[in-house]
Amino acid sequence: MNSSDKTKIGSPAFIVKSIHKRHRREFLKNGKSKLLWQQIVKDKKTLREYASAMDVLSRNWEKDGDGVSRTEWCRRKLTDYIQKRHAKFCKQHADTEIQPLPANQKLKVLDVGRRVFTVLCQLLRIA
Repeated sequence: MNSSDKTKIGSPAFIVKSIHKRHRREFLKNGKSKLLWQQIVKDKKTLREYASAMDVLSRNWEKDGDGVSRTEWCRRKLTDYIQKRHAKFCKQHADTEIQPLPANQKLKVLDVGRRVFTVLCQLLRIA
């Protein structure tokens, strides 16, 4: 987590963010999503910890949410993140011809949750 993150150590949000950060770091290190997925599903202790934290967060989301479903929130965040990364890449490689992101292309994500994200968010599961 960065220093501006107000998430309390040990809270469900901290647990989820920490696990996501670890998975991102591993993926960036080796770039092999299938290998990472195999490692993730073998780590039963972390899976239980993650599932428990996500259960608590999902219950809190339902009663404390801002009217946007978790699925829509995730889709928006993913789309925004990928568009910003693409724009940054284009700026850094201005001398190279780079294709714009297709408007209705499915995003490739490592979906560790329910299949509903794949269906409702137009995401393409890679593992």
